[in-house]
Amino acid sequence: SESRQDENACLAVLLNQKQYQIYLMYQHYKSDTREGSVEGYNQSLSLLQEWSTQVAIEEYYIWPQPENELEDHLPLSVYLSDKSKQEELRETMGNRTFQLGKLFFSPNEYTNIEEKTAEALKELAPLYHAIKNKL
Repeated sequence: SESRQDENACLAVLLNQKQYQIYLMYQHYKSDTREGSVEGYNQSLSLLQEWSTQVAIEEYYIWPQPENELEDHLPLSVYLSDKSKQEELRETMGNRTFQLGKLFFSPNEYTNIEEKTAEALKELAPLYHAIKNKL
């Protein structure tokens, strides 16, 4: 929305040679010119367990911002059930952030992509709005 254009947290869509993803992210580029800290954004990791009960968790993945978009991302279900994976993500993030999204893989899962995109954005919206309260 227009009222959130000056924030670092955002919802994004990406299509690459491997997948189509709808995801929550933190814009690091020129982040000092927008609202929102890395620390505030990363605090939303504590909300994932509760949020995951409202979505089809097997469709979601989490990865550190520095990770290449073509890497195999960690399934959210594995992250939430394995404390060592949570620690590993934190270590890999360093002073950066995480990304969380719903992924569809080429080309079989690209049918009805507009509806799937709208659904994923609605599912991610509670996390996105919660971040505003942490900024």
